[in-house]
Amino acid sequence: MIEVKPFDPALWPPDVLRTAREDFSALTDEWLIYQALAAGGGWSFMALKDGEPLAAAGAWLVWPGVAQVWAVMRETTPEVMTVILRRLKRSLPEFCRLHKLRRLQAMVNPSAANCKLAGYLGLKPEGPMRGYGMDGGDWLLYGRVI
Repeated sequence: MIEVKPFDPALWPPDVLRTAREDFSALTDEWLIYQALAAGGGWSFMALKDGEPLAAAGAWLVWPGVAQVWAVMRETTPEVMTVILRRLKRSLPEFCRLHKLRRLQAMVNPSAANCKLAGYLGLKPEGPMRGYGMDGGDWLLYGRVI
């Protein structure tokens, strides 16, 4: 059974966060976790199975009225995706209300799965982010005005 609880960096594999902090050449999507922890002012949670973190998601405040949504999947089985995405979608309205948000956005690596995830959250493609990726690749900006 998958358990969902508040994000705890102590439970996320330490090598992932160490890589994000120390080795800019080896960054992956897990960099988003470090960004979320460093930014503060947000909310996040994680899905675990037998104590092993499988996914994490949440949002952080960019500035008053605007929040960045993020999700990192270490395992993408339908069971994990369903649990974490349902929790994210159910939690967003309360987060928006509490922080008086007028906009949600996400920077999306343009794979079909990532674009589908953004769409599931009600975000719409707004345009390309040329050269944004760690490898210099293009990403997409998705957003929603509330």
